[in-house]
Amino acid sequence: MISIIDLFYFAFGIIDLYIVLAGPITNLLSAAKKLLLLIVITVSTIIQVFLLPAITPYLTLILAFVLIFFFTHRNLLTVCLSLFNYLLSIVLTYLILSILDNGFNLTEAVIIENYYISYNLFITVLFLISSYLVRQTYNHFVGNSISFPTHLEVFTLIYLCICAALFIYNYNYESSLLFSQDMVRVNTVLFTLFFFVTGIFIILLIYLLRREADVKAQNAQYEGLQQYTAQLEALYQNIRAFKHDYVNILSTMYGFMEHDEWQPLKAYYEQEILPLNHTFQDESQELAKLSNLQIPELKGILYNKLVKSLELGIHTSVEIREPVSEIHAKHVDIARVLGIYLDNAVEALNLPELAPEDRRLYVAIWEDAESVTFVIRNYCKDLPLNIHKLGTMNYSTKGQNRGLGLHIAAQTLRPYKNIHRDTTYENHMFTQMIKIFKE
Repeated sequence: MISIIDLFYFAFGIIDLYIVLAGPITNLLSAAKKLLLLIVITVSTIIQVFLLPAITPYLTLILAFVLIFFFTHRNLLTVCLSLFNYLLSIVLTYLILSILDNGFNLTEAVIIENYYISYNLFITVLFLISSYLVRQTYNHFVGNSISFPTHLEVFTLIYLCICAALFIYNYNYESSLLFSQDMVRVNTVLFTLFFFVTGIFIILLIYLLRREADVKAQNAQYEGLQQYTAQLEALYQNIRAFKHDYVNILSTMYGFMEHDEWQPLKAYYEQEILPLNHTFQDESQELAKLSNLQIPELKGILYNKLVKSLELGIHTSVEIREPVSEIHAKHVDIARVLGIYLDNAVEALNLPELAPEDRRLYVAIWEDAESVTFVIRNYCKDLPLNIHKLGTMNYSTKGQNRGLGLHIAAQTLRPYKNIHRDTTYENHMFTQMIKIFKE
């Protein structure tokens, strides 16, 4: 006969395991996928109780992680994130048990017998908080700004799986000893040490990958700057060639006019002068306006994105009327955000259903006594979503499991108290504005 305590035990076990596994990636799962994951955990727990109590914990985790892997489009990092949070939940549980034992002389056996419901309510709330913090930390420091090589993903997953297997084995052994307090203390030290080493390993890995990503981003920006400089040099050579020839051009035109040869003059103008005019009116001249932006990292990223826009046939307009040489923010952070905004704008303008006259991109940068302002504006036929929610994880006009770029941009700017970010949509024009105040 199953007691009320047993029912509570099963219920809390299911709820806690679901929170721990789904909590760090809940923004990546639809309601149907969350429900299916909960059903799998519930059924596995029932099987564990009645049929295979020794091996079912392993099977439950394997099934859950396989589902998470496929639910998140074969993303090994999401599996590692859930597994890491699972290990964290075990460590937190044992730390709480250690505090209760040393501070209040309450052993695990006494808690299970007398305070099980209140204890597990507290643990459940703790898991909710820890899952939220893990999710936010991952989104802020990793998100889509770091690319993990496949071999590192596999190595991290194997390492975390080994840790989880050891944790489960030790817990089962502790359970067989009826939660001997000596064994609880040993597991507390062992689990905390394992998790500490794991945490150091993951922090170092993320640090190295972030540094590598920043170096790659800076290299890309400087490559863009070199391309921009080459473009300026080519334009300058065109202007020099034109200046060199314009006296001869004017002399030739005067010769036609002196003899009233108007028809030959018209033919000469159409064949020789008009092509030069088209050359100097080409939209690529907009790139020359970047000369007033005197911050290499920003100039490089803008050049790369604007060249892509021009190559796609998007009418691109740039306005930087006065020199801008300094901003009170990390250049790499602003470059990352501007790159995200421009990628989104170019993607929106490259839709096949847009008419040619609607494919318009406008970029402006100006400085005043108080701030430097960046504006990126593009035509947008329709904006079906709530504009105030753009930048929220997994909320995008592009469909489910998108919108990470704007979320990363928002998280990148969040630590800056001197930056105001604004998004507007009016008369079919979508505008992203960043105002960086001088500190």
